[in-house]
Amino acid sequence: MMSDEGITIRSTLRDYLEVHFLLEVQTARLAARRRTMSDIRDLWFALARRGEYSESDDLACFSDRDQAVHEAVAAASHNDVLWSVYRSLNAAFHRPYLSIYADHALFEPSLAAHAKIIEAIIYGDEEAAVGAVRAMFTPLLERVALLPEVIPTKFIN
Repeated sequence: MMSDEGITIRSTLRDYLEVHFLLEVQTARLAARRRTMSDIRDLWFALARRGEYSESDDLACFSDRDQAVHEAVAAASHNDVLWSVYRSLNAAFHRPYLSIYADHALFEPSLAAHAKIIEAIIYGDEEAAVGAVRAMFTPLLERVALLPEVIPTKFIN
């Protein structure tokens, strides 16, 4: 459906996470291949700032810190189109993301899971980076497959 405001697409959480997974795999692969010393510093800083999620955290603030890690990986890929697509998808999904984690008590992948990805990128190990992304996303995708929910996601033109 087209309007002055953009296009509204009804998608499932699984649809979003599958696309997010694909983007995460490629950004991690390219980041491991192309990261610079500046990227390494940014990745470590974002990871340290993210910390581990606890139930006392404000979910919106934590989500922003978590997203900063993922965006640092996307930036380290040094592919401007991939980075732009990644940011657009995440911006469109931010509000539904918060309600999904709050309403369904889905687990947030741990700091250790994120650290494995960052370490593989820093060492330039593309396969380890991809494997760490798979290890982080597979349990979440399996759990989400059990949810029947449909989530409206708005993409602005």
